[in-house]
Amino acid sequence: MPTRIEGNAPPDGRVLWADVAKGACIVLVVLWHVVVKDYLRVDWRVGLPVPGAWGLLGEQLLPLRMPLFFALSGIFAANAVARPWRVAGRPRIARNLYLYAIWLLIHTALLAPAPDFPTDRATDSAELLAQLTVTPSNLWYLYALALYFVIAKALRWIHPAVLLTAAGALSAVAATGLLDSPGNRGQVYQNLVFFLAGVHLRPYLTRWADGANTRRLVGTGFAYAIGLAAMAPAGAQRWPGVYLLVSVIAVAFGLTAAARLAR
Repeated sequence: MPTRIEGNAPPDGRVLWADVAKGACIVLVVLWHVVVKDYLRVDWRVGLPVPGAWGLLGEQLLPLRMPLFFALSGIFAANAVARPWRVAGRPRIARNLYLYAIWLLIHTALLAPAPDFPTDRATDSAELLAQLTVTPSNLWYLYALALYFVIAKALRWIHPAVLLTAAGALSAVAATGLLDSPGNRGQVYQNLVFFLAGVHLRPYLTRWADGANTRRLVGTGFAYAIGLAAMAPAGAQRWPGVYLLVSVIAVAFGLTAAARLAR
């Protein structure tokens, strides 16, 4: 995903706030997997609820990391969405599907001798076929990047307001757990709206980042914290639209924080 757009760019054409935001997303994804698959299972022997603290930290970052990642992906896919299929299809679709398939096979083979390792893996050919097609594995983000691009390009003729409303409704319903979402299918449902927002709202999002200031950073950070605090005690993340709203605020905060840090 190249980080080249107009505005706030150094002479080489790269956009520093986008590089910072992508780097933060990578760190947050690694942190989440380390926490879930390692730190929560460690006996810290200190008489304090350390695993609980790690788990709490990871949960507070969930509305930020993947929505921000896909919003950025959409921003940098916007030009490709406007190009002909034969020009844009291979790098944006085939490459991600190829990487997904290759890494899924490697993932499945390497984890076969470790059945107790806490992660999803295919145990037979039927499960592997499902992960390759309709129920993506933990590598679902590669699958989603290809799928989202196809959707964005195929539905370009639909007015952005209609498209984003429909994708937002899908995300809100998926967050309630009402949809059948085995594996990581629920994540695919929930994050489409952020990719489409990146594609269709790119000028607004880049202007938002370019105009980031300390007041906006404090305001969005405070709003994000309030949203998390209000959502957690009542389990409101399962209420239609609540998790989506908190994720939107988190993306606004993430873009602002990345822009301020880049400066």
